[in-house]
Amino acid sequence: MFRLSFRSGGDAAGLPRRLVWGIALGQLIAWGTLYYSFALVIGPMADELGWSRVDLNAGLTLGLIAASLAAIPVGRLIDRHGGRWMMTAGSVAAAVLLVLWSQTGSLAGFYAIWIAIGLTQACSLSEAAYNVVAANAGDYRRAIMGITLITGFSSTVTIPFITLAVELLGWRHALLVLALIQLLGPALLYWTCLRDTVSGRQKLARQPEGSAAAYLPLADAFRDSRLWIMAACFGAQIFCTSGMTFHIIPLLQERGYEMALIAGLLALHGPSQVLARLLVVLLGKATSTATLGRLSFGMLVVAMLLLCLGASLGVPGLVAYIMLYGAASGLVIVVRTTSTLEYLGGYGFGTAAGALAVVTLLPRTGAPTVIAALWEVIGSYTPVLWLIVLLLGGGTAAFWYISGRRA
Repeated sequence: MFRLSFRSGGDAAGLPRRLVWGIALGQLIAWGTLYYSFALVIGPMADELGWSRVDLNAGLTLGLIAASLAAIPVGRLIDRHGGRWMMTAGSVAAAVLLVLWSQTGSLAGFYAIWIAIGLTQACSLSEAAYNVVAANAGDYRRAIMGITLITGFSSTVTIPFITLAVELLGWRHALLVLALIQLLGPALLYWTCLRDTVSGRQKLARQPEGSAAAYLPLADAFRDSRLWIMAACFGAQIFCTSGMTFHIIPLLQERGYEMALIAGLLALHGPSQVLARLLVVLLGKATSTATLGRLSFGMLVVAMLLLCLGASLGVPGLVAYIMLYGAASGLVIVVRTTSTLEYLGGYGFGTAAGALAVVTLLPRTGAPTVIAALWEVIGSYTPVLWLIVLLLGGGTAAFWYISGRRA
């Protein structure tokens, strides 16, 4: 049985274990309160307020755009000053915004709230957390994998709870409960568990011949071919995973599968994701970022090919697709983080991750709409799936290129 025990990059004894568990539990809760809650609340909101699903989903899109655009300034601040204050303040602000969301009756107000929630996501979710880990855990790759292993259970834990709260209390009171959980969970965990952490710049300054000005300028990042190569590979991956999140159910219904079977198949996604991460944690340093990335991109391509051929392969083919897709999507999150550290770390993790978020903004926010538009024009999902396979093939080639260049 593995233990979340890591060598320290900071000063305080026992910091890495406290840091990893604090961030992991905070992220597990926050993904539920600030992301999964949206899909569970908009149905009752639409029924009560009379707004369309398109109107409501536009709020989520605005939040994603705000989070992506805020990624650079937030990342640079965490690179300079550390993440304790930023992540705590973001979590407290998110709790306040959940209260405001519970009182909303205006579509314009709802959009403003979700733009602000997007800003708090930039301050307190994945990239901010990984920035802190990279500066304070000796084996940051294993630490990040441990965190994602725990947060992989977020949907399993939070979705049933939020669903029950909405059913019992109504969506407005359910959001008030989530606001309290956000305040007593992530906000309190980050304030206590990130104590004594250092920033990436402070870590550099403490190294032999280190310099607090050692990071390269932000402007250089956008002229760096490595950023654009990474944008090509992870943009393709983000387009695939973002699009499939919203279209896999109607796609399988188009092929004649019953909802009960679809739900059973999709239930395999979480366990396969967690199992893949657990395997990598157990392997430790035996797998490099290059190997893990090539494997995960290859699995994504094979998974989408299986989905393309699903009509002829039947249920066994769909099971294989879900297992491969879940495992690959579980690993590629870690690959994206560690690739940013290894290939663009000279700019500071927060700056590099923010730049990558900005240049992949369109595939992240536009994939569901683009796929829906193509389906409307073509009348079938199958040609769209083949297009995704081609995009992933190009993304895989881009990752092989940059990882080979690094070696």
